[in-house]
Amino acid sequence: MNLSERTKNDLIIILSKFEKDTYNEDDIEKLLLILRAFFKGQGIVWELASFIAHPEARSTGIFQEEIDTNYAILKYQLVNSEKFEYNPSIEDENLKINLLKIKSHIFKALILGGIKNYPEKNLLSSLNLKRKDCLKILNETYIGVNGYHQLKEFKNIPIITQIFNLVFSFIQSKMILSEDKIISQFEYCFKQINISLNLKFNYHKFLKDNASQLLLCIICILHSRQFMLFDGNIGKCEIGLVKDDTQTSWALNLNANVEVELQKHISICWLIMSLRKNITQFIPGLENVSESEKRLALKYFNVIRNKEGKLVVGKKI
Repeated sequence: MNLSERTKNDLIIILSKFEKDTYNEDDIEKLLLILRAFFKGQGIVWELASFIAHPEARSTGIFQEEIDTNYAILKYQLVNSEKFEYNPSIEDENLKINLLKIKSHIFKALILGGIKNYPEKNLLSSLNLKRKDCLKILNETYIGVNGYHQLKEFKNIPIITQIFNLVFSFIQSKMILSEDKIISQFEYCFKQINISLNLKFNYHKFLKDNASQLLLCIICILHSRQFMLFDGNIGKCEIGLVKDDTQTSWALNLNANVEVELQKHISICWLIMSLRKNITQFIPGLENVSESEKRLALKYFNVIRNKEGKLVVGKKI
């Protein structure tokens, strides 16, 4: 890391706040923006930093690819409820899918992306194929021509039909950003900072003691950020409170939400990341709130220090 003196000083100040437990979301955001310059294209931290660095709707990156794929699967599941069959008469519009000729941006986001996200063990049990084999078949079967992917190997129609049906039957349940992924990426970044600045910041202890606080800050930083989907629609990140499966404790979710016009106006929503540990300590009064009153408990979306110096979700002054 080739750092300027000013950047070094900024990092030292931020790490000092981490050690003293006086940081807030502004320090996390500033850290992400600093790291963005030195870990270009490297993992989740860079993706997060790039996402918050752009005031306009972001449309590129690995994070964006996963958003596109989740959106594509959910959108086309709504309008293609029946199983695919070889039917050359179907026209390729933005809704129904024609196996013979598919718009390239749909093919990449929906079909290739769908296979990349499909569990490997399920591919093996359903098709007796590994992920790499499915991708190879798709790439060998279709050719890109003038913004479309056209079928060139008709002998592969049976297996292609099965692949399409698998993509459309898969309900995406995993989060795009998991706690383990985020924490491991921060471990790597902090290690590089220590090496570059010859510091002894105890990042293992910080991440162990502050994992929930770090995730909370990231969720609030990403709230209301916009992204552009492959079909030109604009979506945004939104915070939501939900009860867990046992209905005994709360989870703070960051969801992706897209308003679209299909046969009618609908909202397509899915989970980006979630904080499920000790939520009530960060949202004052939440322990006394019912499910129907949850909107009243979450009026603000910034992570600040309260009068006792604790991190809470509140109004930035």
